[in-house]
Order: sequence, then C-alpha cells, then structure tokens
Amino acid sequence: MSTTPTPSPSHAGRTAALIVVGVLITAMLAWLAVAFVRTLTRPDASGTFEISERFDAVVLDGDLADVSVAYGDVESGELTLRQNDSRARLALDHEVRGDTLHVSLRHVREFGIPDLWWPWMGDRAPELQLVLPAALEREPVALDLRTDVGDVDAVGTFDDVSARSHVGDIVLVGSAASLDVTSDVGTIDLARFDTEGELTVQSAVGDVTLALESLPSGIRVETDLGEVDVNLPQGRYAITVDSALGEVDVQADSDMSASRQYRFETNIGNISVTS
Repeated sequence: MSTTPTPSPSHAGRTAALIVVGVLITAMLAWLAVAFVRTLTRPDASGTFEISERFDAVVLDGDLADVSVAYGDVESGELTLRQNDSRARLALDHEVRGDTLHVSLRHVREFGIPDLWWPWMGDRAPELQLVLPAALEREPVALDLRTDVGDVDAVGTFDDVSARSHVGDIVLVGSAASLDVTSDVGTIDLARFDTEGELTVQSAVGDVTLALESLPSGIRVETDLGEVDVNLPQGRYAITVDSALGEVDVQADSDMSASRQYRFETNIGNISVTS
C-alpha cells in the first residue's frame, strides 16, 4: 500500500515564501505601470499669465526650474512657465499681497506614485520667466529669487537683490541697491553687475567671478571649493584675502584704514584680485 508523502515543513515554508514574493513582485509591477501611465498623462502646466496689480518687490521660488527676471516691452508683468519635456507635476501660484508679488512653482509629489524620471532630466529643465514693465526700471523693484535645482538669471536695474540656488548657476547683469548671493553647487557670475551697497557672496562648490564698475560699501566673498576672480575699479578700500589651500594674487592697492572693507576667502581654490 502506497501513500503520498506529506510535504515537510521546510518545503511548505519555501512554497509559501515563493507565493508571497510572487504577489509582491506582481504588486510592484502594477504600481510601476500605474506610475508610468500617470507620468505620461500629466497635464502640461505651461502658459503665460498677466500680473495686472501694482507691486514694487518680487519673491519668486522656482523649486526645480530655471528662474529668470528681466524688463521688457510689456504694459504689465508677464509670468511665463515652460514645462519643456519635464514629466514632473508642476503647480504654479502667483499673487500680489500688499506691495509684493509672490510666485511659487512647486514640484508636487503624489502619494504612492514614484517619480520615474528626475524632473530636471531631459533636453531642458522647466523655465520660469518674469518680464517686468520697462517703466518699473525707473523705480526699481526688489528681488528675492530662489530655486532648489536650476539656474538663476536677472538682467536690469533693481532695488535690493537676493538670489539663492542649491544646485545651479547664478548670473546677474545690471545693478542693485545691495546684493546677497548664495549657491551650494554652481558658479556665480557677477561680471556685469554693480552695487554701491553691501555685496555678499557665499558658495560651497563653484567658481565666483566678480567685476565691478562702482564701489560697494562692503564686500564679503566666501567659497569652500572654487576659484575667486575679482576685478575692482580704482578707489580707496581695504582688501583682506585668505585661502587655506590655494594661490593668492592681489594686484590692487589696499588701504587698511579705508572705510570700505573687502574680504575674499576660500578654503580650497585660488584667489585673484585686480584693479
């Protein structure tokens, strides 16, 4: 008399484990399929929006986009978003509160839906552009520009300017009452930007280029890793230069009793100051 052998507990456990793994793999594939479809069918948030209200300051947060501000031949402010080939879900909000235009571009993370591509990958990252009426340049607006991943550009004459990018280059052309620039990773180019107020530049990783035609009331440039290249107009100022690991070349007259204090520091990188 023959009997069918009863599966051993170890065989039964392996069978159950394989079933569980199969269910998990199926669920994961379904989840990724849903994410793929949702990503491909996300609406394009691109468009141009008119800012009809009066304002004299701008706070603009681009999140994961290139940000630019310039004056142009427009009767009122124009805000343009180009999503380009980014597959991110973008949400743009803008509102004038008091005398300040607040603009926020957010990358919306959907719960349970993974991002299959980083939002900035592709031929071009999203772009957020603000064009101001040329008449406002006679009464310059103040700027506070920020983006997590993206470049920051501004062209024109402004009141106080603050520009920050965690990952991205910052290029400013024109002038400002005062200037405060910060970049974690990226170059800072102020080769054609002037201020007679305080000028502060901080960079963790990236080169700094600074060429001025007017004399700021004070300058402080700090970078952890990067070259610092400075060209100053003739004048009376005190120059302090410090590089922990790098060459220092100062070819500008320095008067340590001057009221204008200009300090340039880098941990790793060369510093060049000319006039």
